[in-house]
Amino acid sequence: MRRGGPVVRVLVTIAAVVAVVAVSLVGSVGRPGTGHPRFVVDASTSLADQSVRVRVTGLLSGQQITIVSRARDHAGRAWQGHATFHADTAGIVDLGVAAPTDGTYRGVDPMGLLWSMNPVAGPANTVAFDPRSVRLAPDYQVTLTVDVDGQARASTVLTRRWLAPGVGHRTLTLARDGVIGDLFLPAAGTRPRPAVLAFGGSEGGQSQNFTAALLAGHGYPALSLGYFHLPGLPTDLADIPLE
Repeated sequence: MRRGGPVVRVLVTIAAVVAVVAVSLVGSVGRPGTGHPRFVVDASTSLADQSVRVRVTGLLSGQQITIVSRARDHAGRAWQGHATFHADTAGIVDLGVAAPTDGTYRGVDPMGLLWSMNPVAGPANTVAFDPRSVRLAPDYQVTLTVDVDGQARASTVLTRRWLAPGVGHRTLTLARDGVIGDLFLPAAGTRPRPAVLAFGGSEGGQSQNFTAALLAGHGYPALSLGYFHLPGLPTDLADIPLE
């Protein structure tokens, strides 16, 4: 006596379909691309001190590429870094895993292409990369480009923010507040944390407003304080009244 014949056939058919799909999926995992690269970035906009995962996918297994980083500072100077990689067996270059075979930095560093940028014109030890004031520009941009055999094949832009959403800012003046500085306060509703006083060294002026802005973005009220080499303050780093 036959029992459940049609049902058995249906189940067998379903199992066969599932098996085919499973084999197809397994075969596609780790399969190299077609040699046409594209960027995959987990956060195209982030705070300037936060690491971002950057990957290049769609490559051939073992394919060599060079990733170039470009940005401009407050003076309009062009800065550039570069790193050469070979794609893994899945056709991927993951900056958080792969070490470059050549470039402006060594070892595995997901943000190596950003901090290792050098000025395109002039020696690197004579200038520093300083973005525009936080008050004038709350972020700056770095363009990443994939070069294959000397030709640009893909690009993406990373926006690096100094001010997190909701962070408050107030400029302090001698006339009104008795000090010169920039006060940055975390977004409303942030869990209370200790306040931080940020100030520079022999360069004078107001050099730590970027640091203070980032601290506020992480929940710490921060004051960037100027104490010499500013209008109304001592000209030189000498006899500074601590009060």
